[in-house]
Amino acid sequence: MVQGAFVERDSDPHVALRSSLLDSGRRLPSPRETVPPVPPGEVVADTVRQLDSDGLFLGALDTTPVDDDFIALGKTLGELIPETDPAVQDHVSQEVLLNLVSVHPETDDASLQPFATGALTLHSEGSGRPVAGQPRYIVLMCCDPGKPAVTADGRELVPAQTVLVPMAEVHEALTPAERDILRVTRYRTDQSVPTVLREVDGRPVFSFRDFGTAALHWVSDARGATESDVNDAFRALLAAMYAHEPARAVHWAHGTVAAIDNTYFFHGRTSGAAHQPGSRRHLKRLRIRTARHTGER
Repeated sequence: MVQGAFVERDSDPHVALRSSLLDSGRRLPSPRETVPPVPPGEVVADTVRQLDSDGLFLGALDTTPVDDDFIALGKTLGELIPETDPAVQDHVSQEVLLNLVSVHPETDDASLQPFATGALTLHSEGSGRPVAGQPRYIVLMCCDPGKPAVTADGRELVPAQTVLVPMAEVHEALTPAERDILRVTRYRTDQSVPTVLREVDGRPVFSFRDFGTAALHWVSDARGATESDVNDAFRALLAAMYAHEPARAVHWAHGTVAAIDNTYFFHGRTSGAAHQPGSRRHLKRLRIRTARHTGER
């Protein structure tokens, strides 16, 4: 067993790739066409079908449901996970609904990034929790996409987009040796967390977050591997996550709903969630665990 800490270097390939993807202000292609607007009560069948097919539902509602109705929609997919993090309680409704509102300036504080105007690094949801505590689905609904940010030189940036990167394609970009290391490496924590790479229903699944400039403490059972070998595997993983081309993104409009399978995609957010008078980006989020799927290994 070997343990260590991964700390990114300015020269790491993923640093420039991350900036190019999340901070360029460019409009990324959509992962698919949005299902035409329907009443909230009619969206469930399409959601389940598309999630089972390829891990993503992208649709629109003809009216924005009240919190009770949105929560009821989430319950059709599984058990809602309460929002217990003390850092987010000011943004929580009915214990399970998180209001992602851009009320803070750009920050390196991971706990504030979901509520800031800057980028949110790529990650799988709940990567530092046991498998049973990780959501299978993340359901997002747009109340306000926010106005475009404007740079100092007057250039208008695309409003913040939710970036989606398929885990299967990241897996394919890694070498067999890198995969072998990540299959037996996990966060160093008191909790019983999964390895960075595992299989679910025969698919490669990552439990991993880009911590940016913060240190990632890890422990590995990679036979014969050194601390440098494991850190190099993390560098390769991060480069593969941000080098994915073309990366896809959800373009938000009032009433847009996205349901994301946390075992199919890394997700993050581009910068540009401007907080301007009369408009600020506001998404509502539910996290859902489910017994509908088996196959964890």
